[in-house]
Amino acid sequence: MKRETINGTWIAGFLALACAGLELLLFLFVPAVRGSFQKLGNENMMFYGVFLLSFVLVFLAANTILKSREFSLPQKPAVKWTAAGIGLLFGIWFLIKLLLNEEKSMGMVLSLGVVETFLWQRIPVFIDILVVAAVAVILLWFWKKEERQRGNLFFYGFYLLVSAAAGYSLYMPNYLQADPLHGHAYYTSIYSVVHGRAYDDLFTSIYGHYALFFRWPMKLLGNGNIREVSAMTALIGGISVFLALWAMHQYIKSSRVRILGALSIGLPVIALRLENYWQVQPLRVVFTCLFLFYGALYNRKKFRGGQTLGYALAMMAIIWNTETGVVCAISWAAFLCYEYLEKKEWKSFQALLFVAGQLLAAGASFAGAVVTVNLYNLIHGGVWNRVATFLYPLLKEEYMTGYLRTDLPDFVSAYMLVLALFLGGVVWSLTGHRFFRGKQGGGTREIHSFVFLASVLGLGQVTYYMNRAEYFNLDLIHVLVTVLLCIFLDQSLPGWRRFWEKQGGKNGENALRRSCSH
Repeated sequence: MKRETINGTWIAGFLALACAGLELLLFLFVPAVRGSFQKLGNENMMFYGVFLLSFVLVFLAANTILKSREFSLPQKPAVKWTAAGIGLLFGIWFLIKLLLNEEKSMGMVLSLGVVETFLWQRIPVFIDILVVAAVAVILLWFWKKEERQRGNLFFYGFYLLVSAAAGYSLYMPNYLQADPLHGHAYYTSIYSVVHGRAYDDLFTSIYGHYALFFRWPMKLLGNGNIREVSAMTALIGGISVFLALWAMHQYIKSSRVRILGALSIGLPVIALRLENYWQVQPLRVVFTCLFLFYGALYNRKKFRGGQTLGYALAMMAIIWNTETGVVCAISWAAFLCYEYLEKKEWKSFQALLFVAGQLLAAGASFAGAVVTVNLYNLIHGGVWNRVATFLYPLLKEEYMTGYLRTDLPDFVSAYMLVLALFLGGVVWSLTGHRFFRGKQGGGTREIHSFVFLASVLGLGQVTYYMNRAEYFNLDLIHVLVTVLLCIFLDQSLPGWRRFWEKQGGKNGENALRRSCSH
C-alpha cells in the first residue's frame, strides 16, 4: 500500500493552529477567560497578543520535538475520500453559515447608518449560495485540464483595466458621499497642509500624516480643491490595485487563477458596493499593496540597497498612517530575517547581530517618520511635537478601551477564516525553512518568502479589526486574503489535475461517479 509522508513541521503547525482555535473559543464563550483579559486593559488587543504569542510558542515547542521526524499517511482510496468528504462538508457548512451571518457581522456601522449593505446582501441568501456553488463547480471542471498560457502583456493590460476601474469606482464618485464624516475630515486635513498649516495638539490628520504626500502635487495641480484631491486619491487607489495584482502575478502560473484573482480584488469595489468607508479605503490599504509589490520585486532581483530602501518605504508608510506603517516596518524586518536565517547558521553571533540590526532599522523608520513630520512643522512656523502628538489618538484611553472598541463576534464570521489563513500561510512558508527543519530543510523558494511576508502583513494589519470588530474594517486585508487564496489555489491545481488523470483521463467523470457510488 502506498503511503504519503508529511514532515514534523507540518504537524507542529497543525497543533499550533488547533491550540490557537481553542484559545479563541475560550475567549469568546468562557466569561472568566474574557474577564482575565479585561483586567489587563483592552481585552481584544490583549487577547490577540496572547493568541499570537501562544501560537508561536506551541509551534516552536512542537517543532523542536517533531522536526526530525517524518510521518506516513495511508493512501487508501476510502481513507482519502472520507477525509476529503469531511473537509468538504465542513467547508460548505462554514461558508453557508458565514453568508447567513454576514449582515449580522456588520454590527454598529450598519445600525448607525454610516454605510449600507453590499449588493449581495440585498438578494435572498439561497441565491448567493447557489451562485457561489455554481461558480465553484464550473471552475473545478475547467481546471481539470491544462490551459493555454497567455503572455504577460495580456495580463498587464487586463490589470490596468481593473485598476483604472477600481480607482474610479472607489474614489471618484463616492468621495464625500459615503461616510461623510471621515470624508470631510480627510479632505480638511489635506487642504490645511496644502496651505501650510503645521501639526499640533489641536490639528492632526485622521490617524496619520498622509496630507504631506498631497502637498506638492496639489501645488502643481492647483490650490488643493476637492476635485484635485479626488483625482489624486483616485490615482493612488488605482496604482495600489495594480501593484498588488503585479505582485500576485509573479507567483501564480495559471492564467485562469490570475484572471480570477484580479476580478476578486477589483469586483467588490467596481460593482458590488455602493459606498466607501474612509477609515479603511484608501487610508489603510495603499502601503499594504506597495509592500506586496516591493517584496515581490526585491525577492526576484535582490538588488543592492534593497533592504535599506524597504525601511525607507516603511518610514513613508508610518508618515502616511501610523498603525499600518508600523506593521509594514515590522513585516519587512521579519521578511529579511526569514531570508537571512534560511541561508546562514542561526546560532552564530553574526545572525544575532543581523536580527538585532533589523529591529533597530524598524525603530529607525519610526524615528525618521517623527523627525520628518516635525521638520515640516518647524519650516511652517510650528513647534517640535512630542511623540504622543505624533501618535494621536493611539495613546488615548478611549480609543483603545472606550466605545470605539467592539467585541469580536461569537458566531461563525469571516475573521475566523482570515486568522486561519494567515497563520496557515506562516506555517506553509516555514515547512522547508532551515531554521525550523535544521539539516533536513529542503530549502525554500521565492514563493515561500513572499507568502511569509504577506501572512505577517496580514496578521499585523488585521489588528485594526481585532480592536474594532466592525465588518467593513476587514476591507483592510481584502487584498492580502485574495492574493494568498489565489496562490494556494494555484499551488493545488497540479494535484487536482493528477487526480483527474488517475481517474482515467477522458473517462474521469465516470470513474469519479463510480468512486462516489462506492
